[in-house]
Amino acid sequence: MNKTLLLTCFAALLLLLSHTKLDAQFAKDLQILSWSAPRSKGALTDSEIVKIAVKNIGAEAVSGFTIGFSQDGGETFKEEVVSQTLNAGSIMLYTFSENFAVLGTDGATYYITGRITLEGDEDLSNNEHTEEVINYLIGDVEDEPFEITTFPYAASGEYVMYTNNYGPGYNISNYMQAEDIVFAFTTTETQMYVDAAVTADYAGSFAPRPGIALTREKPSAFDKTDPDTEAGVGTGDWVASFDNAYCYYAQTYYLVIDKWTDYSCTYDLVVNLYRQHDFKYFNFESLSVNGAIDYENRMVTLTVPQGTDVTSLVPTFELPAYTEVFIDGAAQTSGSSVVDFTSDVTYTINQTITPNATQTWTVSVIEDQTTDIQTNSIDKITVSPNPANDVITVLSNDLNEINKVSIYSASGSLVLSQENLNTGQAIAIDQLVPGIYIVQIEANGNQVTTRFIKK
Repeated sequence: MNKTLLLTCFAALLLLLSHTKLDAQFAKDLQILSWSAPRSKGALTDSEIVKIAVKNIGAEAVSGFTIGFSQDGGETFKEEVVSQTLNAGSIMLYTFSENFAVLGTDGATYYITGRITLEGDEDLSNNEHTEEVINYLIGDVEDEPFEITTFPYAASGEYVMYTNNYGPGYNISNYMQAEDIVFAFTTTETQMYVDAAVTADYAGSFAPRPGIALTREKPSAFDKTDPDTEAGVGTGDWVASFDNAYCYYAQTYYLVIDKWTDYSCTYDLVVNLYRQHDFKYFNFESLSVNGAIDYENRMVTLTVPQGTDVTSLVPTFELPAYTEVFIDGAAQTSGSSVVDFTSDVTYTINQTITPNATQTWTVSVIEDQTTDIQTNSIDKITVSPNPANDVITVLSNDLNEINKVSIYSASGSLVLSQENLNTGQAIAIDQLVPGIYIVQIEANGNQVTTRFIKK
């Protein structure tokens, strides 16, 4: 046998021995395969379910071993005996009978170590596993949802987020990020609908492309949405929105704002909630007149110019989905049905989905009774800003002093009054609830009536 052949045989023998050693199996050998729960997410409580996956990589079936875990380097504070048999090659997902993970601090990082102990285990190197678990902060999570007591509820503001969330928006194919914003609310009426929109400002040369979603389950970091719990989803380059997202009676819902880019960016959110039978708006577009809606009493009031023929007006209106509208049994169509508003008109709104139900609204049209100051100077007296957050000012090019400013709710109740104001003087409205308000301005013995929106 020549030298080359001898070396070849020796190499083959070494390879065979090497594979024989690699394929060797201990008789008893348990391994912590993975840490299954709790996983990193948001809103972890101090009583999380603890699960450890264990695999029997030995040749023999085993039972009577123990599983335990500790947290942040402490002593093992939970240990349980597993009586069931784990066959060779099998995997067990063990769930502890009681939850003892001391989690719950928002933003905290925990180190949880799982341990298994088997008498006669021939490889102890795989019997322990440490997992880093992060209790993420999720934007502005409101753990105590606010209750909706007025309709619609409107909220707007500016929010800045920082994230590396590149993806197709907040939908079933995208995981949530820790920096995403979550708002929670509880519905108090049946058949409620949500319209929502989020607008992003300019972020360099990159469109922020926000996403917005409504879900019945509280989302957590790295959670995906579930199509069965989604009520509404919208995405867009600059504005994301959805309309008529259906909400069940007395349920908590979570509104999520998702961002696609790592640019710092300011967002503006507006949310409106409606009951099944609520008008979203009721206007006379031909007269540029918008109705003041009183959602508590289900009333709409419209003030039209003097001399308007109120016997043949055509209203435009919108309601949530699955509704139809009647006056004395006659179906009404937005933008085409002619109505006589000489007296108050009762609109009957019928819900077309089960359970079938109706509600009535009263629509009142009144003629504006203001005098010459409105006719001659309506464009010279303004309320600014509109919409407004905290203050409004009454501005005039012709008047230095305003005798009196009276602010009324949409239902006609006087909510604020101030006298002897200088033009341009600020009027605080921060205590007013969001909605539409009627402003009556008295100057030089005359009156001007206008409206503004409190955000």
